[in-house]
Amino acid sequence: MLYLQRVAFGTSPGPVFSAKKLPRGRVQALLLKNVLYVPEIQGNLLSAKRMAEHGFQVTFRSIKCKTRRKSQQKTLQE
Repeated sequence: MLYLQRVAFGTSPGPVFSAKKLPRGRVQALLLKNVLYVPEIQGNLLSAKRMAEHGFQVTFRSIKCKTRRKSQQKTLQE
């Protein structure tokens, strides 16, 4: 699960910092750049195309989505 810690508010894009809890108490950080917060949207939107353009592999299966960084072959989000 990703935990959002900071997001840009208003009309200009900004960074989103998130973290994923790993086994043994470790935490993996993730930075998403040029994110725009839209308060009228009740959920979170993430562009799989934009993620792929920035070196991520995004796989959808049933109701789950797995995100991996191609260069490291590490799962970032499942």
